This record gives sequence, C-alpha cells and structure tokens, in this order.
Amino acid sequence: MKNANCGLDPQAKAYFNSLPALLQEQIVESGVKLCTKEELEAYAKNALNGLETQKP
Repeated sequence: MKNANCGLDPQAKAYFNSLPALLQEQIVESGVKLCTKEELEAYAKNALNGLETQKP
C-alpha cells in the first residue's frame, strides 16, 4: 500500500495484505490516510457494514 504520509508498521501491513483485493484497491484508490492496524480495521469494518446494508 502506498501512502506518502505515513509508513505502515508490520502488523498494519499484514492486516492490509489479509484484506480482500477489492477492499485493498478501494483503500489505495481512495487516498485515505490509514497508518495503523486499528485505522485499517475501522475502515474495513465500515466498508463491510456498508455492503451489508445494501443487500436486498
């Protein structure tokens, strides 16, 4: 994951790499600044909850 504003620690990198490719792409393309595993987890949780609410 490229992020000029901060470097990911090993835990955050491992978590990012464990996410589905589509979610990884969404994070990278959004340009959002996520520097920690906790920030990535919160983003992923919100993104996945958003998908759940869109189901018929």
